[in-house]
Amino acid sequence: MYKNLVISDNKEIWSKTRTNILVGNWCANNSHKFEEKDDYEVLNYHWRRKKKVKKDLKYLLKLYKFLLNNLTKNLNTLHNCNYPKRYWEILLSRWLWIYLVFFFDRWEIIKNINKKYKKLFVKNINYNCERFVPQNTEEFCTSNISNNDWNHWAFTEILKFSTKIKLKYINYKKKNRRIKFVSRQ
Repeated sequence: MYKNLVISDNKEIWSKTRTNILVGNWCANNSHKFEEKDDYEVLNYHWRRKKKVKKDLKYLLKLYKFLLNNLTKNLNTLHNCNYPKRYWEILLSRWLWIYLVFFFDRWEIIKNINKKYKKLFVKNINYNCERFVPQNTEEFCTSNISNNDWNHWAFTEILKFSTKIKLKYINYKKKNRRIKFVSRQ
């Protein structure tokens, strides 16, 4: 029997008839009232062991350096300039590092789900991708990655590459407008 994968705290993506598999306890830690009869389990977080965190951060640092080198070459070519890597690192480091850690984390979660479960489906909300394009690094680092809709969208994009998890799209009545950034000045 198929189980339902829950990738955000939106109660509409829960199943009333099947076991719900939550990608993290934050999927149930919200303003919704979850009842005792709700059938769900929460996945073990892949970074609960320090050894894995250390190994993954070492890998991510190598990936960061590789991408920064490539970005330096490509951005210099694109902009017809010859700035040193340090120049591009100052501009990109915060965004690049957070982006890498965020998406690596989500890919690891999906990889572990694919190993553990054979029959899963996930209810996905169709979002307009343009809604999640940040205006700047601060908006990306503060508003987007902590937003449940953005997180749901990110998981959905990763799940498109999974052959084991069936995707089911649902209509969601919430306005599909762009996330607004609020400055903390």
